[in-house]
Amino acid sequence: MERELFFSVQKLLDANRGKGGRTGKKTNLFTHLVKCPYCDGSLTIQDKGDGYRLVCYNNTRGLGCGRNPVSYVETEKTILENCAKLDIGRILPDATEQQVISRQLREKLDGIVGEIERLDKQLEQGAERVLEAPSDSIKSHVYRALTKLEDRKHKLRSEQQSVEAELEKAELDSNSVENWKDDLAKLRKSLESGDISVRQSVNIHLRELLDKIEIFGRGHSELRATQDRPPKEKRPSKKGKDGRMYAAYASDTRDGECFAEEIEAAMEQADPKFARSRQFREFLVWVTRKRMSKAGRFIRLHFKTGAKVDIVPDGSIASGVALVRPTKGKNKWRFVSPELDREWRHFASDHRKCRSRAKLATT
Repeated sequence: MERELFFSVQKLLDANRGKGGRTGKKTNLFTHLVKCPYCDGSLTIQDKGDGYRLVCYNNTRGLGCGRNPVSYVETEKTILENCAKLDIGRILPDATEQQVISRQLREKLDGIVGEIERLDKQLEQGAERVLEAPSDSIKSHVYRALTKLEDRKHKLRSEQQSVEAELEKAELDSNSVENWKDDLAKLRKSLESGDISVRQSVNIHLRELLDKIEIFGRGHSELRATQDRPPKEKRPSKKGKDGRMYAAYASDTRDGECFAEEIEAAMEQADPKFARSRQFREFLVWVTRKRMSKAGRFIRLHFKTGAKVDIVPDGSIASGVALVRPTKGKNKWRFVSPELDREWRHFASDHRKCRSRAKLATT
């Protein structure tokens, strides 16, 4: 490998280090974005003859991640559909808070830039002093002082880049997000041409607003720790179409599988006796196992604003937001969770089948 080519390749490797992996024959729209939430490994695209799948790199190399691959087609469809119909209120902070943060960051950035300019002048003056120094000992002393100034300038440059990135996030407004959505919708239509350059453009466009995408192919890997439960907060209320007041949905910042816990608490209020029954306890175990399998898959979008949104693919019983397609009107986001009545029927059916198999085994 020639020296120039080596440095070009090395530069690309450094820029992409720690991000999502390379693609296979099909161009991955989410290169440098998709990650495995179970081991933080990169996801790569594979085709084993049964369709394209996203697979954890650590899984393919036998490095410990045993999570199953997920459908690439479903992932692409779910992410593009949802991102094109983003609910801006879920990803942008409060406007007043946003303005305060932006002002503080600008003031901090101005201070950093001012100090860098001051250091540049000191370094320039120091260079002149070296030329005019009457002895080697004075030159050595000036060199040491200049080295300290250079080190300080280097740290300030790093801090400047960090603050500029934070400021870029803070200054994202509703207009910029709307423009991003419109451009994504246009690019999505162009994907039908199959042009690889269009797919690469979509990848670049996604990375303008997204920091990371985690694919939970088998739902949460752990139960949510109840001992970490924060004090209860009063949820805001809103008036429904029937005039009654309802508790508004408030997202929980804690992570982990907790649906059974929520069902149990509700059942304790509705029917305490049934909540303690053996059948209901078996149902809680059953639904938890199901949600911690492929049936509970979901996708977590990490936005540059700091917001995180869990989107639920069609057919999944995970909790999060999903794109609702009404027969009339526009598609919109809505919070979804498993339908208890349907899951109870599935549980009862599985329960009967298990008892039937047990009887056959004993006869």
